[in-house]
Amino acid sequence: MRLEKQLTVGAPPDQVWAELLDVADLAACLPGAEVSAAPGEPVVRGELTIGSNGSTVRCQGTVRPVDADEDERTATLRIQGREVGGSALATALLRGQVGTADGATTILVSADLDLTGQRADP
Repeated sequence: MRLEKQLTVGAPPDQVWAELLDVADLAACLPGAEVSAAPGEPVVRGELTIGSNGSTVRCQGTVRPVDADEDERTATLRIQGREVGGSALATALLRGQVGTADGATTILVSADLDLTGQRADP
């Protein structure tokens, strides 16, 4: 499954780019996320609780950088997780690109997501 979202943020591009490269800080920005790494560590372990339609799923996993291109301001992260107490598995390649549009800082985020297990079944 492929997901894409473009965001406009109220911070300068250089600051946003630096935050995109700090995996612990980036993971801490996700609602429902608890990370167990200090800022600056390349591999982050943690938990993420996701809720939808009155149901919640708690996952444990890792986020690690794959590559970064400073000239293009693009970074790719690999996310791997497992449902706590269940059989669902999730892997994703998350790509972020920092840019500008009409004088504002933008972030284009895309994710290639693969879900397996009972919760992934239609």
